[in-house]
Amino acid sequence: MKTKGVPWLAVSSHSVLFACLLAAVLTLTGSSGASSLQVNPVVQVHGDLLSAAAAPLTSLAGNEYEPALAYTPQVDRFLLVFGYLTPVPDFLYSIQAQFVSADGSPLYSPVVLSDNDSSVRAHPRVAYNSQAGEFLVIWDRQYSDFDHDIYARRVSIEGSTIASQITVDFTINDDTQPDLAYNPNTGQYLAVWQRYSNGQPEIYAQRLDAAGNPVVGGGVYIADDSIDESRPAVGYNPMTNEFLVVYQSQSSLDNYDILGQRVSATGGLIGNALLISVATGNQTNPRLACDTTTGQFLVVWQDGRIDGDIYGQRLNGAGEFIGINFAIACDTCKNGY
Repeated sequence: MKTKGVPWLAVSSHSVLFACLLAAVLTLTGSSGASSLQVNPVVQVHGDLLSAAAAPLTSLAGNEYEPALAYTPQVDRFLLVFGYLTPVPDFLYSIQAQFVSADGSPLYSPVVLSDNDSSVRAHPRVAYNSQAGEFLVIWDRQYSDFDHDIYARRVSIEGSTIASQITVDFTINDDTQPDLAYNPNTGQYLAVWQRYSNGQPEIYAQRLDAAGNPVVGGGVYIADDSIDESRPAVGYNPMTNEFLVVYQSQSSLDNYDILGQRVSATGGLIGNALLISVATGNQTNPRLACDTTTGQFLVVWQDGRIDGDIYGQRLNGAGEFIGINFAIACDTCKNGY
C-alpha cells in the first residue's frame, strides 16, 4: 500500500484534553487500485501522539481522493470532504462528506453532497460558519476539457445537507481549484479559484452570503497579469477583518513564485501583491492558516530551491514578513513534499 496525494490538516480544540489537536488526512492506494482516506496519528500541538497508529476514515468500494478538513468547536468534530469515483463499470463522480470525531474516529455514514454522474468533480474545500453553526463545501465540476464550473453545498453539524446544491459560478470560463474562508463579522465567505482567460490562468474571487449564494457585484480579479497565476488558497484574519489570498505565479519559463494579496471584508484589494517567496527554483501549491490570537499568518508551499522540500513564511496582519523563508520539511533537502 502506498501513500498518494497531498495531506490536509485542520486544528481543533479538544473538549477533554484542552489541547490543540492536529489531524492529517492522506489518500492511500491499495493493491487493487482502489483508494481510501486515512487519518494519521492525531497529535497535540507540542508533538505528542494521541493515537498509536493510522486508521481508515472511509472504506467505500471505489476511489476517494483530494481530502480537505474543517473543524467545528460547537460539537467538537471535523468535517472531512472528498471526491469519490465509483468502481467499474459505472465511473460516476461525486463530492462526499464524512464527519470525524476529535480523536480521529469516523462518525455516521458518508453524505453525498453533489450530483452523481460521469462529469468529473474535484478539488473540494470546506469552511465552517461559526454564526450559523454549519459548513459550506465548494468544488469544481468538469463539463469539458476547457470548461469547469464552481458549485457548493451547505452541511449541518448534525450530518445532513441543507437546501440544494448551489451554483457559485456557471460561465463560459474555465474555473477550477476553488478555496474559501468565512468572515464571522460580515457573515460572508470569500471564495477564490483559478480562471482561464486569454489562454492562461488568473485568480478570481467572489463573495458569498451566509447561505453560500454569490453576492451581486461581489466578484473581483485578485491577479490578472499576462502570466500564469494559479492554485489559490485563502484565509481570514479576525484581528484585521480581512482576507489573505496566496497563489503561485509564473515569474519566468518553468519557474513559479509564491505571491499573496490582502483583500478587505468587502472584497477590495489592499495594497500591492506580496512577494512571499521568489527564491530560485519552483515554489508551488501554497496553503495558509491564521493564528487568531496574534493575527499572524503562516504560509507554506512546496519548494524547489534545493530539492523537493516544504518551506514556510510568517506574515503579520499588514502582510509584512516576520523573519525569512524557512525550511519545514527538508530531510537532507531531498523530496520533502
